[in-house]
Amino acid sequence: MRLALFLPLALAGCKAALNKDFTHEPAPRIDGGAWISGKPPARDWQVLTFFRPDGERSAAAVPRLNAIQQEFGPKGVDVVAITRASADDAKRFAEERGASYAIQAKGDAAFERWGIGSPEHAPVYLVDPNGIVLTEGYDDCAEILRERLGSAPAAPPKKSR
Repeated sequence: MRLALFLPLALAGCKAALNKDFTHEPAPRIDGGAWISGKPPARDWQVLTFFRPDGERSAAAVPRLNAIQQEFGPKGVDVVAITRASADDAKRFAEERGASYAIQAKGDAAFERWGIGSPEHAPVYLVDPNGIVLTEGYDDCAEILRERLGSAPAAPPKKSR
């Protein structure tokens, strides 16, 4: 009987921790934090993620985000990672993990605007030049960017003698 009373409360708490879905909606602003590497996005396309410096998924995301920045940065895409952590913790994370994209520390305002209840799963969003969130997830972001901007250029052919 007691379990039946607590189960709805527990489920309500879990739902409150889920992240809001902004797909096909205008992207909320990300200003208000401290930029510890890079700078606020100046390009048309943005790949945004929210993370915890001590989160395993956040650490595992770095190579994928670096790859997106490397492939699409020259085509006008900014990868931006936002954390609620202090500037010192965010800098340490970037240095230890080798993050090569813009990072904003003290991003509480962005977390609130985006409705991020938990950065545990390191959500990733693609924002188009019109400020609309097109999708969530690495693979979907990369697929849409390749469709819209083309794949990374192939290595130049070797010269024959």
